[in-house]
Amino acid sequence: MALPATMFWPEDADAGWDHVTVPGLRFRQVNPLPSDEKELRRLFRSCAQDGWSVHVVVHEAMTPDALGRLPLARMLPASLQDRVVEHRATPDQLRSVNWALLREFDFQVPRGGAVVLPTSPVADSYDVREFSVRSVFLDGSEPTELIDVLCRYAASERPLPEGAEAAVTALREQWSLMTMDEELARERRLVAMYAEALEAMTKSRDLYRESADRANEALAALRESAGAAAAPGAPPLSGGSPFQRTFGRLRDATKGLRPGAPAEEERSGPPTEAGRSAEER
Repeated sequence: MALPATMFWPEDADAGWDHVTVPGLRFRQVNPLPSDEKELRRLFRSCAQDGWSVHVVVHEAMTPDALGRLPLARMLPASLQDRVVEHRATPDQLRSVNWALLREFDFQVPRGGAVVLPTSPVADSYDVREFSVRSVFLDGSEPTELIDVLCRYAASERPLPEGAEAAVTALREQWSLMTMDEELARERRLVAMYAEALEAMTKSRDLYRESADRANEALAALRESAGAAAAPGAPPLSGGSPFQRTFGRLRDATKGLRPGAPAEEERSGPPTEAGRSAEER
């Protein structure tokens, strides 16, 4: 059995979740049937297209008292209160209601009884004899037989309503039971995460731009040195090409970083013949 809607939404009458997909109808309330027969047929046709809800027509054998005018939904299991739509026919509406039911579904509601409307197309498991009640006592007592019929119909196999797959996918991917404070904290975390990602992208862009500028400078120096060397009769470049000078400075800057560099030996140079003679003496 499905979970009751009040586990997720407030129970007060102004909550807004108890509106049926058919305009003008509500769960948890008595929905009077229209008096015009054409409007009755249009309504029943719309109810058959509403595969999300369970529509039941209840006929009043006589005008009920204050208790009898209360909706039967208050006595239904909690899991059905957001699924069952109660349509109420007054005593003098029996003829017109049955005329509309015969035209749309080829059956009638018993006098003083109730019948569950099928979906369109009608499911193979639907049998009007299984889903109708001959007597519903609207005196405030619990309608046990009608509740049993509604429970069996709600549990029966029926065609999926239009848009069911998309709705289930949206619930699976987007459903959230967070409070407003939890939702706000989540959105703040997302904003902080996006800000960090943007900052990282900006830094990466700046590094790439700097590397590209240096590469362009090196390429320009290489082209300059190549052009100077290729010129006919050009004298040798003093101190090497700009490209060579650039990499020479890099080599000199990193020379002292090599481990075990013979700095003193490089400064003093190898011993001369005179020096070796003096050492031998």
